[in-house]
Amino acid sequence: MRKVNAIFFIFLTFSLSIKSQTIEGVVKNVDLVEKNVKISILETNNTSFVDENGYFFLDNSTTGELTLLVSNNKSYEKKFKFNIKYGLNVIEINIGNPSYDLDPIVVTGTKTNKRKKDSPVIVNLIDSERLNSIQACNLFEGLNFQPGIRVETNCQSCNYTQLRMNGLGGNYSQILINGKSILSPLTGLYGLEQIPVNMIDKIEVVTGGSSALYGSSAVGGIVNIITRKADKNSHNFELHYGLINNSGSENIISTNSNILSKSKKIGFSVFTNFRDRGFYDHNNDNFSELSKIEDYSIGTSVIINLDKQKIEFNLGNINEYRIGGEMTNQRVEILQQAEERKHKIYFGNLDYNLDLDSKTSLTSFAAFQYTDRTHFTGVRPTESTFEDSIYLSNPPFGNSESQVFQSGAQLNRVVKNHTFSVGCEIIKDEIFDQIKAYDYLIQQGSTTTGGFIQGDWIFLDKLNILTGFRLDKHSMIENLIFSPRIAFNYKLIDNFQFRFSYGTGYRSPQSFDSDLHMTFSGGGISRIEIDSDLKEERSKSFSSSVNYDLLSRKVISGITLQSFHTTLENTFIQEYQGEDDYGQVFLKTNGQSAKVYGLTFDHRLNFNEKIELESSFTMQRSKHSSGVSYSSEIEKTKRFLKTPNTYGYLTLQYIHDNKISLAININNTGKMKLIHYAGAPEQSNDEYFKTKPFNTIDLKFSYTSTLSKLNSKLKYSLGVKNITNDYQNDFDSTRNRDSNFIYGPSTPRYIYININYSSL
Repeated sequence: MRKVNAIFFIFLTFSLSIKSQTIEGVVKNVDLVEKNVKISILETNNTSFVDENGYFFLDNSTTGELTLLVSNNKSYEKKFKFNIKYGLNVIEINIGNPSYDLDPIVVTGTKTNKRKKDSPVIVNLIDSERLNSIQACNLFEGLNFQPGIRVETNCQSCNYTQLRMNGLGGNYSQILINGKSILSPLTGLYGLEQIPVNMIDKIEVVTGGSSALYGSSAVGGIVNIITRKADKNSHNFELHYGLINNSGSENIISTNSNILSKSKKIGFSVFTNFRDRGFYDHNNDNFSELSKIEDYSIGTSVIINLDKQKIEFNLGNINEYRIGGEMTNQRVEILQQAEERKHKIYFGNLDYNLDLDSKTSLTSFAAFQYTDRTHFTGVRPTESTFEDSIYLSNPPFGNSESQVFQSGAQLNRVVKNHTFSVGCEIIKDEIFDQIKAYDYLIQQGSTTTGGFIQGDWIFLDKLNILTGFRLDKHSMIENLIFSPRIAFNYKLIDNFQFRFSYGTGYRSPQSFDSDLHMTFSGGGISRIEIDSDLKEERSKSFSSSVNYDLLSRKVISGITLQSFHTTLENTFIQEYQGEDDYGQVFLKTNGQSAKVYGLTFDHRLNFNEKIELESSFTMQRSKHSSGVSYSSEIEKTKRFLKTPNTYGYLTLQYIHDNKISLAININNTGKMKLIHYAGAPEQSNDEYFKTKPFNTIDLKFSYTSTLSKLNSKLKYSLGVKNITNDYQNDFDSTRNRDSNFIYGPSTPRYIYININYSSL
């Protein structure tokens, strides 16, 4: 191969001496390159085929704007326009635009590189182009348009967020950064909104039980954030201004820079993000429905590619201040009601990959996350009373620390068409959270040591079977945890797949979880205590799907119908225990069993690279086997609260000449049941509440201009989120409100303008 490349470049050098214009380029899409891609200049009819590495060479005698046609035996065609100058012209053609590519390489489903179409496990992909089309500013907004996923905002005061996958709450899912489970439960309360979108290269989502690979809490599924890395020299600068229903505002400034060495063996990238969002009060009671947020993030990535080795280092820092409740500039301890959070989060990972030979590879890694948090959670008693003097003498300030360290290794071996993987890892997790005024303390450390074995079997290029299991020893669980998995993908024809999977999962009986958030309920503080006999929660998950993809010269389309069924044993529930001196008390204990089941249908379409359409709709049911008590005033209920039976979305984007684009995004949430606690003037009794369905409609218009002299482009975007202002209109008011009584869209009408300057 080295000889071939040497001959190629000698030939190129010689050609430059006799040709006035030369076009040298590379096509970036391995799959299509392997299928004889042809490059033609339409204006001159000059033609070249790319080689096995994607390189091509074209003689040319014409300057100015030329059109290059990329074709693949008439099954694929795409036109690219380039400004060709006198002399050598080096260009790059990416025919695998992620916005419509149906078969990208994914890693999360199997922990190995695998074509999405070949994976026995369904892996949904969110790339940077998709994040841009929906104008996502953070991870929370980016997950809002994914099959089987619903994101929600909880608590009027602090606005912590969570996702629900296949009907299961956020504490049933793992959020990974570069494949590492380093987001602690404490950090995960606000992590969805804290991770900026310009940090993200792509997001891979796997729904269903994944404990066989990822251990505890991977019951509902996996969200893997893959950070940006330097694959070329580039830069990006972005300004964003948003107006929240003519009352609040938001400013975001973000930057990205990538530097790649001439040898392309060393890449360096850095990102920064600054966000400033003001209060928003929807019901004019001077208490916020959207908290004030000041957020600054910075991160860097270094990749070193050697002959058979690859080293990757990532490091990031997030600093956030948020406050909600009474909207004044006074000290928080004298406010009628307030929640204040100050976060300092540090995270990073070091990966080392070694190709021992052409069929054997070894990966080792170490990753960490550290969170330092100070916080205030308080409802002030009536002023000038004895209780008020006690409150002011010992205001409820608190502090938290969490640290997670993870390390491990994985060995992959290819035998014929089969891939075998064996891996081990250790995770150490320590959490400290204290509010002295409420006699509240959580101090807990845990260690999980685990190993897994996986076989990826391919038979006759039609049947792919995935088998494997994981053994975990958790320091809080007496016995070994055995988590098996089996999945298969059968290709009836080339673009038609039938999948089935079965897996088990578990959740460890850790103290701090998203459901341990201290909230305002009926004007007091709601606290959750831990049952001393709390056992791990176990799950069994089944899923099946049928997928069909259509690929033609003008139409790329795909449909998927997926069913899922998850059974939970020893479910974690919160039983109402009464009240103490500080407010209501709930006990986190084990219930009986529960089940979640449903269907998800999604459709993808790209027509002539001008119209992109995606839609998804989920129907599901979630219920406990026996009733759960949330209040002594109302009956028990079997239904999962705040879990709609139906939800879905539709996105539509029109692109004209790569300059003008128009995007319409619609999100639908069906009816759901939640509890509304008494305390506010509007609510005198605890009761269950059933919501009405609601929809959000987003509209975005963009125009891109090319700055040829600067080798850059400017993109101007104007848009409206929730254009119909379909927002919750029955919030509680004043300091005694039930802050958890929040169910509607994350924001009201939101008008924004966005300016993006980036290199070509």
